[in-house]
Amino acid sequence: MIRSFIGISLPEEICDYITDMYTDLNGAQWTTRKNLHLTLRFMGEVNNSVHQEIISALNKVNGTSMQLQLSGTGIFPPGSEPKVLWLGIKPNQQLTALREKIDKTLSDIKIEPREKRFIPHITIARLKNINKNELKTFLHLNGSVSSQPFPVNTFHLYSSELLPEGPVYTVEQDYPLK
Repeated sequence: MIRSFIGISLPEEICDYITDMYTDLNGAQWTTRKNLHLTLRFMGEVNNSVHQEIISALNKVNGTSMQLQLSGTGIFPPGSEPKVLWLGIKPNQQLTALREKIDKTLSDIKIEPREKRFIPHITIARLKNINKNELKTFLHLNGSVSSQPFPVNTFHLYSSELLPEGPVYTVEQDYPLK
């Protein structure tokens, strides 16, 4: 079985921008620089034949290149014990259209969506036993964060291996955007 997801890698300067935000936040396990990405679609565990179907099907996605921009911070799940700290993405029609095309393409090969609603974000930390006052301060200080726009010309199919020292993400296939 292969644990897989579709995502967008980030340019070095955006990874620098993000990791410069990392602070001593008790209970936060910061995402390693090499694992920073924007998830477009998580598929979870799939067998090798389905994985090959996904690789082939994604070649049919005709997305356009775009400029994305980081915008704001937040937590998942909202309103209860926070588990994920994230940076948002400024609303972008090309990104939404790309996600819809990916969903349609995967639906054509009988892979139905798992998420209820697409909220474009970059996970920057996993939270466990977080100090809520420190988290509130972090969110207040970084709530209006905004990066320079950055180009996106490709999306990727990733595999994910969960190891005791943390996940390892591997790009399995690149898909250029026009």
